[in-house]
Amino acid sequence: MASPAATVPVGRELAELSRFGYTMLGLEANPLAERLVAGNGGTVVAPELHIWRLSSGAAQRLIPRLRALGAIRYAEPDRPVLRQS
Repeated sequence: MASPAATVPVGRELAELSRFGYTMLGLEANPLAERLVAGNGGTVVAPELHIWRLSSGAAQRLIPRLRALGAIRYAEPDRPVLRQS
């Protein structure tokens, strides 16, 4: 079974990001968007892929603006990975 495609959350999904401490953002190659995310505490995770990690509170505020700029590809919670021993 294939994984669901990542999307840009709106409405309830956007509000639910607050359940997680951090959100992963996939941006378009857009210097303005990257400055916005960096200026709000974001950390680049994969520069060549324009993937950023940002507090979920900041992500909730920025996602609508990034969407309006056409600069966001997806956003999803940064879920912890649990290792099984």
